Amino acid sequence: MSIGALTGICIALFVAAAAFFRLRGRPTTGTPVGRVLRWLAFAGTVGTTVAALPLALSDSAVVLLLLAVPLVPAALVVVSDATGRLVGTTTAAAALLMLLWGVFLASFLTPYFVFPALLLGAAALASIRPRAAGRPAGAA
Repeated sequence: MSIGALTGICIALFVAAAAFFRLRGRPTTGTPVGRVLRWLAFAGTVGTTVAALPLALSDSAVVLLLLAVPLVPAALVVVSDATGRLVGTTTAAAALLMLLWGVFLASFLTPYFVFPALLLGAAALASIRPRAAGRPAGAA
């Protein structure tokens, strides 16, 4: 799979998830759905790193360092979820960082770091509360 195809898939899934959560219209969708997606993304990141370790150990220490980078945002998301502080902001920033890093790693090592980024993107979208539909000011 080429980088262009991966990028297109990522953009399409982010737009589809945003449309789904926007059209659903329930103001309390963020907490359980986002939490599950954040933990799944963390598990996927750890699993992908462990699966790619034999390749990294046989290649060089630089590849090992490249594999360790996605673990940092994944761990920060889990810590922010556990503490309950800046969850949406941390999740969105981690999703963007992991998406960029996943596309970078897909060019020469493994494309599988893109999938945790997609989960984090969906978790960030799930934590957005839709605006309440109200009457315009002065309407009776």
